[in-house]
Amino acid sequence: MRLANARLAGLLYLVIFVFGLFSEGVVRAGVTVAGDPAATAANILASEGLFRAGFALNLVYLLGEVALVIILYRLFEPVNRDVSLLAAAFRLACVVISALNLLNMFNALLAARDGDGRALYFLDLHGYGYGIALAFFAVNCALMGYLTIRSGRVPRTLGALLAVAGLAYLVNSFLLFLVPDYRLFPPLLAPAVVAEGWFTLLLLRRGGGPERWSTAAAEAVPVR
Repeated sequence: MRLANARLAGLLYLVIFVFGLFSEGVVRAGVTVAGDPAATAANILASEGLFRAGFALNLVYLLGEVALVIILYRLFEPVNRDVSLLAAAFRLACVVISALNLLNMFNALLAARDGDGRALYFLDLHGYGYGIALAFFAVNCALMGYLTIRSGRVPRTLGALLAVAGLAYLVNSFLLFLVPDYRLFPPLLAPAVVAEGWFTLLLLRRGGGPERWSTAAAEAVPVR
């Protein structure tokens, strides 16, 4: 099996989505009690095994992200090499920031075990670091929207949704830093969930290497 395969990209996307959602949406959100460091530390210690598993899954999905960056670059290189490379660079920057940001998540566990009361502080730092990483991912989404539309192999609606998702991620990241006590507004990221889920299913269904995702190949095979 060649590395640059859309089905492999779809599988990695699925793993990343599930592991990331569990780690951030279930584990970190589940132990965090806003404004209450003591309760947050107690929750971490009461669920230490789950917390460590969330950290490990976060690390696994970031390892998968590195492979996905390369695969998506190769898939869309025939569409526009420069834009595909730029998209890969922004996504890789997101991965690097996210990997470094994981130290804050683990520091929260260490703080809870030491009883120094800073577990919530480190989890808050992790949330802000996540917001910075998503700003880079936002640009990647917008560029991928352009590439998918230009490929001719993807419905234009999906490409537009990816671009809208990028804008939503970017707005969310800036609101996190500009608005005091900002909390995520779920409808804002709804286009991202739809777009990334649709893109994942499309990659899994269509498969194929770079030649299947180029404009030349699209002229021979109609988009469905």
